[in-house]
Amino acid sequence: MKQPFLFLIVLVALVFTSACNNAAEMEKMKAQQQQEIEKQAVEQLNNLRAELSIACNTQFDAALNARVDSLLAAAAANKNVATPKPAPKNTKPAPKPAPKPAPAPQPKTTEEKMKDVRGNATKTSDTKVIENPTKKEVEDRMKKVRGNAATTDDKK
Repeated sequence: MKQPFLFLIVLVALVFTSACNNAAEMEKMKAQQQQEIEKQAVEQLNNLRAELSIACNTQFDAALNARVDSLLAAAAANKNVATPKPAPKNTKPAPKPAPKPAPAPQPKTTEEKMKDVRGNATKTSDTKVIENPTKKEVEDRMKKVRGNAATTDDKK
């Protein structure tokens, strides 16, 4: 009698441990719980957004209505104050307005000033650049620049 009873207890223990220790089912349950949490969070955020939107729109409408009322009141006040009198029918024609004075001349730009100084020349002359000149070429250029001076150590 002990053997069947002991066998039954072992069988129940194995079923109980295998049912509670199923990793795949635990992951499935965790994923389902996470989805429910996200669903509730999104629902609460949507409700909060709707409430805040209604509050914002109400505040904006109140400010807009106050501004419109003030503008309408100002327009009504101006309308009552500045009522033009009707002009008499037999009046002389209005004199023609004086001709507009000629516009003042604009100051010349730098380019226009340089054009006046140079005449019609549009660009300056390019200087010839000699790369790695020899001593003879340097002396010839210096003679052209200074005239016929032969030495470079002239001091005044």
